[in-house]
Amino acid sequence: MTLSAFREHLAGTLDKVNEDHRPVLITRPGAKAVVVMGLDEFQAYEERANQPYAPETVAAMIAARKGEVETVTLEDLQAVIEGETAYASDNRDRGSR
Repeated sequence: MTLSAFREHLAGTLDKVNEDHRPVLITRPGAKAVVVMGLDEFQAYEERANQPYAPETVAAMIAARKGEVETVTLEDLQAVIEGETAYASDNRDRGSR
């Protein structure tokens, strides 16, 4: 949304942000864009941002950045989700991609 449109529809835009629980991006000519979000969403964002990641999550993010990924088929993933089978380590494809 442009800054001009935001100014023109200020109250309605703020109401929509709170009702939809979705932020709005405001673009400005010659300046960096800004985000308008509801207080509840902002507080939840801050809470998540300040929580330390579990060591397993950090290790997984580092491995993913290095290209050390695991590939599974959609069918295998669906089976795991539905509890039909345990994910066997020999079904994994570890390698750089």
